[in-house]
Amino acid sequence: MLNNKVTSEAYTGLSSDTLNKVASLLGTEDKNIVLSYCVKTLVDGGIPMEDAFNKVLGEGRYQWLVSTVYGQLRKDAGLEG
Repeated sequence: MLNNKVTSEAYTGLSSDTLNKVASLLGTEDKNIVLSYCVKTLVDGGIPMEDAFNKVLGEGRYQWLVSTVYGQLRKDAGLEG
């Protein structure tokens, strides 16, 4: 079983059962490895990064990540107060 399983009513990504099966196949309980592997597998199969990310982590999560990183980079560069 994955540690810190992603289980939330708002979560729309892959099911915990699916993620646990991937974890078992990979021989790990590290959720970061499992999630990264799932996204990479979809991208390697021709799925656009944004679609793969949202499929694995839930709808809208790619946009959330992009805007969070962008905001932090602007803040770190002194472009935002």
